[in-house]
Amino acid sequence: MTQTFLSQIRRIAHVASVVSFVNLATAEMPPCMSSDDAADGGLRDTTLLAANNTPSGSIEEASHPLLAAVDNGDLESLRKLLNQGADFEVKNARAETPLMIAAKQGRADMVRMLIRMGSDVDVRNDHGSALTIAVEKGDLDVANLLLASEADVDARDSQRRTPLMTAAHLGNPEMATLLMEKGAEIEASDVNGWTALRYAAKDGRAGIADAILARTRNLKASRVRGALAEALAAKHDEVVKVFRAHGLELIAKKADAPKTPRLAKNEKPGSAPKGSAKAAANKQLSNTVALKKED
Repeated sequence: MTQTFLSQIRRIAHVASVVSFVNLATAEMPPCMSSDDAADGGLRDTTLLAANNTPSGSIEEASHPLLAAVDNGDLESLRKLLNQGADFEVKNARAETPLMIAAKQGRADMVRMLIRMGSDVDVRNDHGSALTIAVEKGDLDVANLLLASEADVDARDSQRRTPLMTAAHLGNPEMATLLMEKGAEIEASDVNGWTALRYAAKDGRAGIADAILARTRNLKASRVRGALAEALAAKHDEVVKVFRAHGLELIAKKADAPKTPRLAKNEKPGSAPKGSAKAAANKQLSNTVALKKED
């Protein structure tokens, strides 16, 4: 009797497995999956989808099919998984989304696909956003895709650095120009009070310093002074020439001259804040130096 009962249980289990297989095989294919896709791996990818629909969290790429597809540059697997409803906002252990990984890989095609599916272009981790990554990589194609999708041009990292500051630091004039054309805040400052102009001056990026100064005539005197001090300290003569070409010069002033918060026509800002410049720059600026911007 026991054997008969077990045989019936096995028969029921077998029938259930066959029905399940038939239902799976005859299910309607996703809109972007061709018949070849189904024959070549549709069932296998459907199995992967079960794992792919786990709640978003910090996991390793290898343990998540969609993250693995992007990390490996597998466009076809990415397309199939997205068509099957994969979670495209899942994050790896570094809090990177598939979009951020695609930007890091320089895969404009994957970035475009993920944006089309609705990926959040402004998700960020301590390092910044997908735009920050594109700027670091010097990838104008990916940066343009993100900006065309209304990515935040001033997305901050954990140190409040903006993409423009990164472009200035790395010396990419094309990227810096693109960001400024898209409305990047030129006077934005990080946790240390540094602006894109100061990064450009410190690292000898004369072209970027020129582009920044050409786009504004009302920079804060203290920030211009700090940027010029960096250029002088590092002996970046070409950058100093750029400042002078824009009418910013070192002039003598009286010790009791009133402080002026901004540079403007025929105004003489106050002395540099104590301890704001490096030793070499202080030696050149001394206690009687101010900045003046002339038309």
